[in-house]
Amino acid sequence: MGPLLVRRARVPVTLRRPTDTGSRAVLRPGKGGVTVVGLPSELVLFCYGREQCHVQLTGDEDAIAALQAVDKGL
Repeated sequence: MGPLLVRRARVPVTLRRPTDTGSRAVLRPGKGGVTVVGLPSELVLFCYGREQCHVQLTGDEDAIAALQAVDKGL
């Protein structure tokens, strides 16, 4: 379901929890993309398009801008 929620982004997107378990979910594979870091509940809110969520975006500045500008969710 995750890849469907960010399908319009057109940039690689990876979700990661802030813990050191190393668990991550690659929603759109590729290089030079965006890693979204946050608690699982906050990652879900972000993927569904909520702007008021507590996540940290890291990666290429252009990719971050593209991800923030696109409509996420269904």
